Amino acid sequence: MISVQIIGLFILVLFFTLLQFPFLKQKQKKDISAYFLFTLVGLGLATLLIIKPDLPGPTQLIQKLYPDMIKKE
Repeated sequence: MISVQIIGLFILVLFFTLLQFPFLKQKQKKDISAYFLFTLVGLGLATLLIIKPDLPGPTQLIQKLYPDMIKKE
């Protein structure tokens, strides 16, 4: 089941990249590299969340790093 979700995610990212490709051909190299960098980072994070859905988010990381700064009710 997880492999089907990951394959679906890759197909979705490929579809969006193919939709953006005509606009990307007109841009500078910096824009193209930024697009692919953010796409690959997002793809990696989405894949991690599919494989391990109970991963803590950024808020939990900050709560562990700075426990004294969190106001508890």
